[in-house]
Amino acid sequence: MTGLIVVGVDGSRHASRAVELAADAAARRGAELQVIHAFTWPLIHPPLVPDTSTEYLDPRRRAWVIVDAAECAAVQRHPELVLDGRVVNGAAPGVLVEASRHADVLYVGHRGLSGFNELVMGSVGVAAIIDAYCPVVVVRGEPSAPDAPVIVGIDGSNSAYVAARAGFEEARLRGADLVAAWVRTPGLGRRAAEWDADATALPGIAQGFPGVRWTTHLGYDQSAPEYLERLAKRTGAGLLVVGSHGIGGLRGLLLGGTCRHLVDHAPCPVLVTRPKVEQRTAVGKAATGTSPTA
Repeated sequence: MTGLIVVGVDGSRHASRAVELAADAAARRGAELQVIHAFTWPLIHPPLVPDTSTEYLDPRRRAWVIVDAAECAAVQRHPELVLDGRVVNGAAPGVLVEASRHADVLYVGHRGLSGFNELVMGSVGVAAIIDAYCPVVVVRGEPSAPDAPVIVGIDGSNSAYVAARAGFEEARLRGADLVAAWVRTPGLGRRAAEWDADATALPGIAQGFPGVRWTTHLGYDQSAPEYLERLAKRTGAGLLVVGSHGIGGLRGLLLGGTCRHLVDHAPCPVLVTRPKVEQRTAVGKAATGTSPTA
């Protein structure tokens, strides 16, 4: 068994959905699934008279109840999974970032409760995604077919080529088609030759995934997040893949309103890729029209 998928849980409905998709991902990859819950000790003391209600249970006990339930759900979905449940004292963003150090992918729900309630909301949540050491999947939308199309946003940046490779890999694992979406945004000022260079670079990446069928879509003079959202809805996508930073239409993807739009409005899970340090040189070659190597 190789690989590690990490999922953050807090007992919420959205976290439960994240567990389902993380379990699916671990099963596809033959990877271990780590279920992690972050908690902090309350600043107030319990009442003098012991209260046996759930509200006054030891936070660590409550945390383990959440983790155990998530593990049961994962095993029911894929009995062959190898699980590692963990309860960690600390703030959710920091706990998740640390957990991502050795993970292949980190899964989180779009919204949560106590442990992860701000994970994708506001500056704290955005910082957690930016600082992760691995790709992050923000789970949202309704369940889709296992082989629903995978969409990847392309804008010519190094980050987008990392996203393209991740998109092809996800499509391969799922037995799904890949849709590569370019967006020419007003004011970008890129020459047609530069767009042609982008178009010729993608086949080089595709050569490493001969079993994946792929097509391209080009949007002219449109907002990249809104175009990707509409395309995902129209194609019934099962996953939307974007780079952590881009140029033009995808610039600032994880900063401010653009990231918020995709996380809050995409009709499917959003995979945000993170280029590893050792990959950056190879990824840079892709921007010149050659296929990067991982």
